[in-house]
Amino acid sequence: MANASDPDAAGRAAAVAQVRREFADGLAARLEAMRAALDQLARGYDQEVAESLYRRAHSLKGTAASFGADDLAAHAAPLADLGAGWTHARAVTPDAVASASELLERLGAAAAQYRSAHPSEDT
Repeated sequence: MANASDPDAAGRAAAVAQVRREFADGLAARLEAMRAALDQLARGYDQEVAESLYRRAHSLKGTAASFGADDLAAHAAPLADLGAGWTHARAVTPDAVASASELLERLGAAAAQYRSAHPSEDT
């Protein structure tokens, strides 16, 4: 823990806060990209799209965990697992798409809650 008399502590805290805001501000775009991929997969399997969805969900899971956004990470993890399974099976079922859609809805709610707790400087 930084010493209160440490002149760099305020700068580090401000930098961490800025990174948190940037993460929060980028959540909508991340979710939209995952929704678009899922919509495409619902119309027909595409390996590249499945891998993209997996990578995005996996990345969000790790990044969210590093920021202590446990609710985000908890919803991103099973979505990443679904995506990984699809890439290995090279197929997706309608039931799996429905499950992923529900997970994305929960993830969206968790993202909205995180964004409200870490507002942009523009708001």
